[in-house]
Amino acid sequence: MDRQAEYFIEAMGDVRLDPSLPNWYRFTERWWGVDEYDALTNAMLGHEKLAKLDKGYLIVRATVRATGRRRQGNKSPYPFDKCYETNPNVKGDVTRAWLRLQFCETEEKLHAYWHSIKEKYTFDERTWSQVEACYLRQLQRIRLGEAGPIRYELRHGLPECAGEKETFLHYVKRAVELLRLSGYRVQKEAGKYLVQRPLWLDPSPFARGSSEWRATPLDLILICERMMTQRQCDVIPVMECHGYVFASEDKIRDIFQKFTEKGITLILDVDDVGAKSLYTLAEAAGQARDLFAQLQVKLVADYTDPDAFHESDGLPDDYYHNLDNMLER
Repeated sequence: MDRQAEYFIEAMGDVRLDPSLPNWYRFTERWWGVDEYDALTNAMLGHEKLAKLDKGYLIVRATVRATGRRRQGNKSPYPFDKCYETNPNVKGDVTRAWLRLQFCETEEKLHAYWHSIKEKYTFDERTWSQVEACYLRQLQRIRLGEAGPIRYELRHGLPECAGEKETFLHYVKRAVELLRLSGYRVQKEAGKYLVQRPLWLDPSPFARGSSEWRATPLDLILICERMMTQRQCDVIPVMECHGYVFASEDKIRDIFQKFTEKGITLILDVDDVGAKSLYTLAEAAGQARDLFAQLQVKLVADYTDPDAFHESDGLPDDYYHNLDNMLER
């Protein structure tokens, strides 16, 4: 069994039974799990049991962050190497102070909480020195830019001189971080990513009924942007979809060769009915459109309209078969 880690969960939501009812709630708690998905699942099952609701009736928007502690057998580890307190309740206060200090995101909040715990708690003098060290460490992290408010932006942290390949890989890495931060499970499998969404994250930005996807790196970026939109973040897309292309394999290879020569990253996406679409980084969209025009590449927004194409456009042999199957669903 994987070793359990501790996660700090901040969540708000309501009850799925009737969104018009005043059933809004929020909680800030520590939960154990093998990852963010598992910790959020444990938290929501616990809250549903407490509220005597069936599984899936609570909906929530959550932020899930690791505290850095790992379970030691059946015991929760003390936050410091040495413990000078004997009262279990005081030990719990020490843990709460340590936890809140390391998740203060601004100097203002950090100073305010530091003053509040000095007024609220009575610790051993040696314990106070440990807690103060935690406060000073977090203050330094904030001033160095290592800690701060969560930025739901895929571009955040991107080096100024990053090339296109490095930029795309940065977006993929940030997508993994932000999805996990929101309670999703993301695992790399054979060149793709297994993405799992907890039952309680709703409304889902994905197709109803599914809570698990095998995603390409491009899919991962698009999934993350839809998740951020669902969280009501201001999202500036980092990828540009230029439309669907129906061309022979040789023609597509030629297109990719020309884009490589120009130093433009071109990504081919194939959907579940075999239709191919072309993406570039948003910053390179203008150059890409000019190059598509030079190469006379025909791109359309709607591949379900066969009248937009001619035989010379290179429609694949199974296009109409795939189209019929899709329309019958």
